[in-house]
Parts: sequence; C-alpha cells; structure tokens
Amino acid sequence: EPPVPDINHRNALPLTAYTRTHGNTTEFYVNDVFSFFKDRFFIMAGARKSSFERYSQNLRSGTTVLTSFPTVFAKADATTHSVGAVWHLTADKRYSLYVNLNNAFAPDYGVNPDGTGLDPATGDQKEIGLKFNLFGTRIQGNVDYFEIVANTNVNDPDRLGYKIRQDGAHSDGFELNANTNLTRQWFLMSGFSITDSYTTNGSVSKLDLQPKYKF
Repeated sequence: EPPVPDINHRNALPLTAYTRTHGNTTEFYVNDVFSFFKDRFFIMAGARKSSFERYSQNLRSGTTVLTSFPTVFAKADATTHSVGAVWHLTADKRYSLYVNLNNAFAPDYGVNPDGTGLDPATGDQKEIGLKFNLFGTRIQGNVDYFEIVANTNVNDPDRLGYKIRQDGAHSDGFELNANTNLTRQWFLMSGFSITDSYTTNGSVSKLDLQPKYKF
C-alpha cells in the first residue's frame, strides 16, 4: 500500500451539508368518556385534526456555498379517531369485555427522486378481548383478537437513500397475557400470541422478520 501523506499534503475535507429547516405543527383534539348502568358500561370516543408543514433549504453543495437555495416543501394533514367500549360483565369487575377501533397517521418528510414528497404513514387497528381478575387480584390478564393494517414507506432496495410505498401490511391474530402474584416476593409475567403478518401490495406475501408464534 502507498504511504499515507503527511498532514500538510492531504486533501482538504469537504464541508458538511448545511440545511435550514422550518416546521409547523397544528393539532386540535376532543375526547370524552361516558358511563352507563351504574358504571358497568363505558364508552370512550375521541378525534384529532393534525396538520404538518415543513420547509427544507439546502445552503451548501459539497464545498460550494449556494446563492440560490433549493427548497423542498412537505405538507400532510389528516383526521384520526379512537373509539372504545368496556363492559364489566360482573359487578365486582372480575370479567370485562372490551373493544377498540382507532387509526393513526404520521408524516414522512422524505422525497422521491423527482423531488415530490412521500405519502404519510397511516394505520388502522381493531381489537376485541376479555380481561380477567381472579383470586383477589392474584391473577390478572386478558385474551384478545387484533387486526392491524398499515401503509408505510420502506427502504428501496434498488435506490440507496430512497423509499418506496408499502400499502396493505396486515397483522392479525390472538394474544393471551397473564400476570400472577405467586408470593409477596415473586411476580410472574407470561404471554403467548399467534400472528399472521403479510402484505397485499400487488400480491399476498409474508412480511419479513415477523414471528408467527411468540411465548
């Protein structure tokens, strides 16, 4: 290998990238809980209006300080909601049936090769289950069925530094969790789940790194 030149004869390091970013977030939300039948039945409902804006200016390219600044403008907004209900099947609340429906939204400030912005990430979740409390709170847990559908942007394997859209990523299955006070000194947490994870973006295929069974 050729010898490393001394410090006075090495190439100057290029200047790092320099960007100026302006962000603005505006959100409005409302949420409330209603109870019925002597606090045996509860309904929770909420909604959120979110708006995100961001300007990014590139002030330098390599070692050159720019006089006109390329600007990338990204904007995303959505209205999300959350609805849930709990029904205490017994007066002592030993068994409780619950259900919830909600969706999620998150902006993605990345850009495509043509300079256009990426679509935001979105998701929808459905869950129904039964909570139990046995032997004077010695054993607490729940069993439930869930379904999650997500639309996200993932790394593009063919274009380094860019992303591609992945719509219709599904996860659905069953969960069982139980927490047990064995003694005053020992507390056992346990759980088991069966999950099917796949995407329907064009064709049905399994999602990577998603175990079917967990214990």
